[in-house]
Amino acid sequence: MRLAIEGVLVKLGFVPEYRFAPPRRWRFDWAHPDRKVAIEIEGGVFVGGRHVRPVGYGQDCEKYNEAAVRGWLVLRYTTEQFGRGRPLDDLQRLGFELDLEDPA
Repeated sequence: MRLAIEGVLVKLGFVPEYRFAPPRRWRFDWAHPDRKVAIEIEGGVFVGGRHVRPVGYGQDCEKYNEAAVRGWLVLRYTTEQFGRGRPLDDLQRLGFELDLEDPA
């Protein structure tokens, strides 16, 4: 399912690993630069991964605040939410036209 979701994102004009704030090395997992919509997949939330530990969480806050200041809408998902297609539901609500009949 994840590959199918990624295929839909590419068709919508999203690019993977988009660097949004050079010279910082911050990257969005997926980004639509023209519409300034980003998707972040927060891995390891159930096993104490980087995104939920104090230093990692603080770094994520800094990154997401910088994105907001630059006009980005950042949609955040757990790995499970992403795999279940939740980003596609939210993108549709934002006005992206999805062809879900042929997600590949």
